Amino acid sequence: GDTLGKLGLATLGVQALAGALRGLSGALGIQAASALNETINKVNVVFGESADALLKWANTSAKAFGMSKQQALDTASTYGAMALAAGVGGDAAVKFGKDLVGAAADLGSFWNFDPAQVAADIRSGLAGESEPLRKYNIFLTEAAVKAQALKMGLIGSNGELSEENKVLARQAYIMEHLGPAAGDYARTQTGLANSTRTLRANFKNLQAVLGAKVVPALAKVVSGINTFINRIQRLQSKGLSPMQAILKAIRIQLYQTFGRGVLISSMRFRTPLSGDSISPRTPSVRSPTRLASGSRSWAGRSATASKFRR
Repeated sequence: GDTLGKLGLATLGVQALAGALRGLSGALGIQAASALNETINKVNVVFGESADALLKWANTSAKAFGMSKQQALDTASTYGAMALAAGVGGDAAVKFGKDLVGAAADLGSFWNFDPAQVAADIRSGLAGESEPLRKYNIFLTEAAVKAQALKMGLIGSNGELSEENKVLARQAYIMEHLGPAAGDYARTQTGLANSTRTLRANFKNLQAVLGAKVVPALAKVVSGINTFINRIQRLQSKGLSPMQAILKAIRIQLYQTFGRGVLISSMRFRTPLSGDSISPRTPSVRSPTRLASGSRSWAGRSATASKFRR
């Protein structure tokens, strides 16, 4: 019962630490910084040598679209990946993504929808779902898409329209049928609704900047916690009880941090501090002071015995 109680307390401690880290991440902007870093990696993969142009463009996304840098890059790269799948790459893929980000901002502003929702609806439209775009008076029917493709010269000599070219035709159709929503974000930029969107986006950007200073340090902390938990699991796999594994993992961590002289006399389960592979039955490592004292005592007894032999 006592062991289970200690184990419960240890589990609660780990959970409390994880909760504290999550709260700290949000407060210090670490989550925002981490999300931005992941999105920049995505942009570099999708756009390759053309990524720099998109990264520079995103620096003004808060004012231009009411989107944080991370949101604008993430949305543009999602569209860009669809362009790549349709055979469009490089600067053309960048333009493909940027144009649709602007469309999402304008439609959200004019129809009073969250730009993130509009962006998701546009993505659905590119994939062939016409229903999500109807609320913005964009009727992406099969006949409309085929007519657009014919105008763009995307229909093959056999009269067939490939799935890749359908994506290009849908994008062009959406851009041409924004109607009165086209340019609405810029027109109403100083209004309360769009000013509030810009403010939220600027705050997100600020969080990412501040969080970037803390991310490296927190990454080390999280890595250390993961290592500690993995060590407990390895020790359990070698036959130790959960409580024994936790105590030994703590002792190993203290040894690695402070050196061999660290002893935890209050621990009921004493084990060496040299690593995971040592048997739990091995006697505890003695401190350097006690070892030196034992050596002097042994030397004294040896000298006395020599006198009698003489």
